[in-house]
Amino acid sequence: WTFGIITKGDRDDWLEEIIKSIKDQKIPNFEIIICGTYKDRKENNFKYIPFFERDDKAWITKKKNLIAKEAKYENICIIHDRIVFDKNWFMGMKKYGNCFDVLCNQQTFKDKGIRAGDWLTYGYGKLGSPYGISQLRYNDWDNYVYMGGQLSILKKSVWEVCPWNETLYWGEEDVELSFRFRNEGFLIRFNQYS
Repeated sequence: WTFGIITKGDRDDWLEEIIKSIKDQKIPNFEIIICGTYKDRKENNFKYIPFFERDDKAWITKKKNLIAKEAKYENICIIHDRIVFDKNWFMGMKKYGNCFDVLCNQQTFKDKGIRAGDWLTYGYGKLGSPYGISQLRYNDWDNYVYMGGQLSILKKSVWEVCPWNETLYWGEEDVELSFRFRNEGFLIRFNQYS
């Protein structure tokens, strides 16, 4: 697994917690790549890509592509610097299996147990949200499902066909990328075990 973390450098305390949560998974083969403003850690399985160009505009699509390009593993999980993995995340991934193109996981606000944008649809208002964005039931799917950008799980081979669109910035990229996945025949699935 390649874990990529994008950051602007203002959450170093969270990064320590995130890195620990990844290491605590006890994944046999993994690497961590941090892209943004951070520091180089002299550790095994760690890589730092300094990149802060257009940080004022949140050019996260570029950061995510830099991580995916450097990824040495087929399974890629790219997160924003606010996602901490549950202690059973990897066990849930193994239970789900390795047969996926693009995958979403359960996400909750820390210590609240309230869903945090984990299984979404851009249903053009048909589901009652004024912006067209709604949460789906975990056992549901529709043609407008999209992967929220705060947690992106995909195969490197899928990224090679559908990289992030670097003309877009934070808040613009999630739906566009997800619809390109769909149009290229890559299904976004949901793993209820992680």
